[in-house]
Amino acid sequence: MALYKTIECNNDVLLGVWKIEETPQYLLSLYPADKELRALYELDINGQRILEKMAVRALLHNLLPSETIVITYEKSGRPVLNNGAFSISISHTRNYVAVIIGPTQYTLGVDIEPVSERTVKVARRFMGTVEYESLMSSVNKVVSTVCWSAKEVLYKMIGSPVVDFRESISVLPFDIADKGNLNAEILLDSRKTYSLDYCIFDDIALVWGISVL
Repeated sequence: MALYKTIECNNDVLLGVWKIEETPQYLLSLYPADKELRALYELDINGQRILEKMAVRALLHNLLPSETIVITYEKSGRPVLNNGAFSISISHTRNYVAVIIGPTQYTLGVDIEPVSERTVKVARRFMGTVEYESLMSSVNKVVSTVCWSAKEVLYKMIGSPVVDFRESISVLPFDIADKGNLNAEILLDSRKTYSLDYCIFDDIALVWGISVL
């Protein structure tokens, strides 16, 4: 399938989605000079996680065709691209990977999730009481999935420990659509509201956020 979707978030920030329908051998054949891609392939582990990591690299080659791709990770697990030359956030789920990249003056977050009834069943575990009552009156699995993803995005963006999503992050009421915008608050020492975007496709929810440092 290769590159499935790109979204130009603004003049500087680009988001890409890759739908994984290839074998590891085929992904390697796309970029045979990528040493890290070959190293992943040669791990010889027939697992979804390795395939997702290979797809992330293939997606980054599409988004940054003139760059040599180097991904490292901080102790927190936050990815670092090309020794900090770019801001980046990565997500993967059920045969999809998503990457958002931009200049270092931005803090970025992305999350991609299958729309699932499970998020309805566990909604009270990650939503506060007022939040749940305002958002889940219609018990909508798309709404609950987008809310979960929104909290994952902010967790990635703020870069500090979040023990309980119910107490740390609150999604404000919004009208669900195939694509749109929502606001969410960080409920820590100093309240801050973030504007996030989302879209729904192929029973998948994609949410992303951009904040200037």
